[in-house]
Amino acid sequence: LSCFGQAIPKYAILNQNTANGLDLAITYGLLENDDELYKFAHSTIETAAYGLIADTCKTQFHFELGCSMVNNPPTGEEGITSILNSFGIDQINRSRPLTVNDQGLCRKFAQLNLWSGRRSMDSAGFETALERFEHGLSFLNDDSYWETDYELMLNLTDSASLASYITTKSDALEHHVNQTLTHAKTILDMFNAYSVHVRSLCTRGFESDAISLVLSVVRVLGEDFEDLNSLSSSTLNRLAKDELLSTRELLEATGKDQLLQFEIMTDVNKLWVMKLMSYVIMEMFRSRPLLMAVLSCKMIKLSIHYGVCEATCIALIMYSVSMMDDPDNVDHCHYWGKVAQALFSTFDNPDSTMIHRIEQYFHSL
Repeated sequence: LSCFGQAIPKYAILNQNTANGLDLAITYGLLENDDELYKFAHSTIETAAYGLIADTCKTQFHFELGCSMVNNPPTGEEGITSILNSFGIDQINRSRPLTVNDQGLCRKFAQLNLWSGRRSMDSAGFETALERFEHGLSFLNDDSYWETDYELMLNLTDSASLASYITTKSDALEHHVNQTLTHAKTILDMFNAYSVHVRSLCTRGFESDAISLVLSVVRVLGEDFEDLNSLSSSTLNRLAKDELLSTRELLEATGKDQLLQFEIMTDVNKLWVMKLMSYVIMEMFRSRPLLMAVLSCKMIKLSIHYGVCEATCIALIMYSVSMMDDPDNVDHCHYWGKVAQALFSTFDNPDSTMIHRIEQYFHSL
């Protein structure tokens, strides 16, 4: 029991002899009398119990305990099996100084860590998720797995990159992103790594680097955008005014009703272009308003030609923010901000983070 910490659900103990021994410990006051948990009566008892295991045996003990949980699930008990897998893979991870040579086991343990890490991400346990993703990768610590288990490696490195970004582990983020970019087979397989890298650059104040990266990727995806970072202030100012004017004319010619009836964007390359640019413009609200204006307009034009997506709503909001410099545009900006909200409500399962950002920017109009 001490291998699991302070407590463990009773149904996780499948061996009846073990359960009988733990029930006896309750009668001696070592464990609390709880209907659902086997729980130590005090942390010092837990520490003492764990200390009874010889240090030289602990890694093997954790490994065998974990294997017994993930290799012998009860039949017809999917919920309990999930919990056993979670407890089991944590025990196996604690044995990591132990070398596992069986590639089948390594693959299985990596898959369980990916599954368990994603469960932690869903419950906002981002630090734990990162540990599990990295443990999963540690079982596949040879580049040959990129050939034999490509999807698993890609999912683990992408997941580890995202968890590193959320937990602000910049060194880990750089490592995992580089692994994906080194081994990914297609530009689309690199997208998650690029998107996390772009958001990280923006968050750390490196907007110019983020813009350069986005523009280099969207060119590969088929969009021939000029190098906006190299433009002089006066040139960028003229470009922004031209883009805003042409976009206004295009929106007024299209109208709200037609825009809300547009087909959903399905071109995968265009979707990635829209997503990458949305990450950048959301971070340039105050720091790079002219670039935000230019990119927002380009996103709107892409949407009108290829269909709408969630990022279209961000583009409409940022376009409206850009137009607010002229007091005569207040009604126009407010109108298209409301259109953005209406459009966003038409998508199934919209991104909750994007909902918050859209509301935040709309109320700034």
